[in-house]
Amino acid sequence: MPRNLLLLLAALLIAAFAGLMLTKTLPYYTFEKGIHFLTTKSDATNDNPWFRLGFYVHITTSLVVLVLGLLQWLPVVAGPGLHRRLGQGYVLGILVLAAPSGLLLARFANGGLVAQVGFSLQCVVGGSPPG
Repeated sequence: MPRNLLLLLAALLIAAFAGLMLTKTLPYYTFEKGIHFLTTKSDATNDNPWFRLGFYVHITTSLVVLVLGLLQWLPVVAGPGLHRRLGQGYVLGILVLAAPSGLLLARFANGGLVAQVGFSLQCVVGGSPPG
């Protein structure tokens, strides 16, 4: 298969994935409490400003860093400038926004203490800087 065709296929897969993720997150931007995942939370949790802040930061940032991470695999971004900038956006997005907001959300995890500890560890380990 020619290289250009593979690049096009990879780019289309990334675009399809981004589109799918966007369709999953868009309904939440009405800021209503009765949408999909939010219906599993109590009224007290849904009314908690820390939960709401963490939730919206997390779903927004996660969509962006998932796409940035996938774009890193395209050889057309192999040049040092673009690849580095995408990588910096990816790392900063995780370290500054996605992992801390996930840590906020871990406190409100369904499943009790085990789930809360598990999600907290995932944020701490997954959000630690490399090296």
